[in-house]
Amino acid sequence: WKVPSWTAHRPDQFYYASSENCCSELFEDGECNIVDECEPKVVQVDDHCDNPTWHFDMDTKEGCTNNSRFPVSWNDPHVVADYLFRTHEECCEKFVKRGFSCKMHDVCTLHH
Repeated sequence: WKVPSWTAHRPDQFYYASSENCCSELFEDGECNIVDECEPKVVQVDDHCDNPTWHFDMDTKEGCTNNSRFPVSWNDPHVVADYLFRTHEECCEKFVKRGFSCKMHDVCTLHH
């Protein structure tokens, strides 16, 4: 995220210590919608087990899974090949150091 240069002259007017401080200062009488751009967005895909993809397990932070919970940005055509894989083995090659075990969290086998 690039900060606009025109905000540098008055940082106290544009930057706050927390989202709550920002909301109370700028939206005293109205609703303030907080969007955390640093928090990973999660994709929920119905029937994802019909054509599952394997990815780093964001829930356990260990091994790979074929669940449907992963950041939306991983579907971007420019990076999808770096994050989503056809098999557990391909995922492990990418995310787990050679010689270490790679846990398999296969949610599709559990549902079929």
